[in-house]
Amino acid sequence: VLEAPDVYVFGELMEMPNITNLKNNPQHAPYFELLQLFAYGVYGDYVKEASKFPQLTPTMLTKLRHLTIVSMATGQKSIPLVTLGNQLGLTSTRELEDLIIEAMYTDIIHGKLDQKNGILELDHAIGRDVKPEDLP
Repeated sequence: VLEAPDVYVFGELMEMPNITNLKNNPQHAPYFELLQLFAYGVYGDYVKEASKFPQLTPTMLTKLRHLTIVSMATGQKSIPLVTLGNQLGLTSTRELEDLIIEAMYTDIIHGKLDQKNGILELDHAIGRDVKPEDLP
């Protein structure tokens, strides 16, 4: 599911008994943690604690970066490309622009890439999963 195209919401999956049981098995607990990362986390969380997660495939890494863009878009209408690149661990402007364009084509964000001013202007982003403890 972490590599499946068009799957960016994991809340329902996190509630399934067979998935919640993964956290109790030492062999499978890292995969449960990885699913939680994709449901609630961002790329920076992965970088900070990479050793506790299984190795990410290039497809998973791209999806996690897409989800990070969505998280950053919450409450912001424009994000400087420099800030975005830093949060995504990308130093190449071309890689960053390609990632943003891909996110737009997958329909998880809508907006404009203003290369002249170095800003991503956002009109819309999909919603992210909310941790159960964050609900009132």
